[in-house]
Amino acid sequence: MAKSESSRLTSKLKAIEVIVKELQKLEEQDRQGVVSFALDQVGMAASAQNLGGSMVTTGIRQVIDPGNSPSAIINSMAEFVKNKKPLNEYQRVAVIAYYLEHKEGKKEFKNAEMSKANTETARQPKIANITSVVTKARDRYKFLTKGIGKATHQLSTHGADIVEALPDESKVKALIAEGKSRKTRKKKSVK
Repeated sequence: MAKSESSRLTSKLKAIEVIVKELQKLEEQDRQGVVSFALDQVGMAASAQNLGGSMVTTGIRQVIDPGNSPSAIINSMAEFVKNKKPLNEYQRVAVIAYYLEHKEGKKEFKNAEMSKANTETARQPKIANITSVVTKARDRYKFLTKGIGKATHQLSTHGADIVEALPDESKVKALIAEGKSRKTRKKKSVK
């Protein structure tokens, strides 16, 4: 990504963050009017009217409450992890992988990159044995899959479903129960 494109993206994200924080302070019935007025002030009222009132309201609701729209990631990684409220390190690894994939476009990661993202970017407690946690998140919980590169991992579709269901633990439990596959053991033949 070119430097100017990167700085442009950073500027957009900062603007969205400011707008959302201010809209969150308002009552829901006041938000539509404020957004309509703001769009009118920057000469975009006609394009907002073309979308229809209900679509604009729905879009505002999704941006204001990312829990309603899993793909609407507008917060920092630390805020995203905090909002998702993972119950354990395995869910936290999946949440961070989801953020890296959807926000930063990084589909694969190594253990060291996950550890750095966890402590520095997400501002979470250090995971003592990141290799073990990532391996269990992949092999036991199926939140991750092996990546294409050497020693890399990526978020699985099951892991993405889990992250999108968070923080609703009843949905998470249902997804985990649905995702468990019964492995039958081969019986030893008696000779």
